[in-house]
Amino acid sequence: MSTKKRNITIVIVAAIAVAIVTGIFVGNEVISDNSYTVVSGEFEQVISCKGEMKSQVYTKINMPEVMTNPDLNIYHVMINDLIEEGTLVKKGDYVGLLDQERIKGELNRVSDRLENYKNELKMRVIDSTSNLTDERNKIQELKYDLEYKALEIKQSIYESQSFQAKVKREYDRAVRKLEMAERDYQRDAMRHRSRCNYSELRVKEYSEREKKLQQAVKDARITAPHDGMLIYAEVRGRQRKKGDHVSFWSPEIAVIPDLSKLISRAYIKEVDIAKITIGDQVRIIVDALADKEFMGELVSISAIGRDAKGVDSKVFDIEIKINGSDQNISHGMSTSCEIITHYEPQATLVPLDYIFNNDSGSIVYKLENGQYIEHEIQLAYTNDEVAMIASGLIPGDVIAKQKPLQQ
Repeated sequence: MSTKKRNITIVIVAAIAVAIVTGIFVGNEVISDNSYTVVSGEFEQVISCKGEMKSQVYTKINMPEVMTNPDLNIYHVMINDLIEEGTLVKKGDYVGLLDQERIKGELNRVSDRLENYKNELKMRVIDSTSNLTDERNKIQELKYDLEYKALEIKQSIYESQSFQAKVKREYDRAVRKLEMAERDYQRDAMRHRSRCNYSELRVKEYSEREKKLQQAVKDARITAPHDGMLIYAEVRGRQRKKGDHVSFWSPEIAVIPDLSKLISRAYIKEVDIAKITIGDQVRIIVDALADKEFMGELVSISAIGRDAKGVDSKVFDIEIKINGSDQNISHGMSTSCEIITHYEPQATLVPLDYIFNNDSGSIVYKLENGQYIEHEIQLAYTNDEVAMIASGLIPGDVIAKQKPLQQ
């Protein structure tokens, strides 16, 4: 029971003890131990929930970033080893090992393809050099032939018209052959360049893949990014364990929380969601440290409900920020939380057992002139034990726990 609830209970018990001497009238008779003197005291309306300590700030340990590259075809990889949860680690300490054999298999495949592309590029470069050299020699021969035909034209000025025409036709034919050879050379040069570029790109692409896969083999040995306590990552409501697979879509392996910044993560039922607001004060008891009580503040309420095991209705996740810290509190400890939805330091209080209902609302049986009379009241708030009275009663009024018998 919380400190403030204990205070309220003590006040109520004291009032009941005082009220013993008053009693309840049945006609003119008095029934002892069945009356209550209305008191004034602290009032709290709370919603109770169970939670778990989590760090508000933490460092994730994920599947190495190099493995998430879709070009490497490592869509998922198994966790072969993982150190015990709760282990205190130093920066660079061994944390776990991912399946290297899967990565090595992909590395061997890529290395084979890379070697093939290197050989292909080498052959294409040789083929290109040989063919284009032959074509350049052919072009050079055609140029020599064209020069010879040009010389013949100059010398034909002393020959007949028909001879000059023949020489001119042979010159024009030589020009066309040279132009065609040069066009063929340009086309073949572009074709060879394209084939070589394709192979060069493949060599570059697979060289980069090979380097990344070699890095992935090294990074399969997971180490701690900094000092702290290792906690297994939680994925879809369950913790990671040895034998699980991590992937591009779900890369989480573990976390290292900052234990100086803790929150209590809990959930409340759907029927209570409208009663709480961000900023509500919360009383927290860590179950392992039951003698200590902490205060906190409601900082987050999920917008979407979810199903929870053992709960018929939807539940909504909430987060409670803890004020201060304690070196004895650890990540994952269970908590008992009381969200204070309303607090009055001085309120008129009546136990729920003394309040009745009729068609018009809430009533009590109030002692007036030696008799208990039905009396309407207005309730402001209630909790599990008492009601806070808005109107109809004041401290010192005496009320009955049972409806008086009629004479």
